[in-house]
Parts: sequence; C-alpha cells; structure tokens
Amino acid sequence: MELIGIAALFAGLALLAALPLVVLLALVEIASQRRVHRHQ
Repeated sequence: MELIGIAALFAGLALLAALPLVVLLALVEIASQRRVHRHQ
C-alpha cells in the first residue's frame, strides 16, 4: 500500500511539473499560428 501511495505522489508531482511546460508549448504554438496568419 505504501508503494502505491508513493507512486501516486510521484505521479502528482510529475503532473504538476509538466503543467507549466504544456502551457508554454500551447502558447508557443498559438504564437506561431498567429505569425503565419500575419504573413498571409
């Protein structure tokens, strides 16, 4: 049972660490799409 709790804790920390990266990637993709529309 302790291993499951530790695994869940690590999974939660990994998700929290990945969230800012996902947000940054989404912002970069939106910015790149806007640049393409501006060139057209």
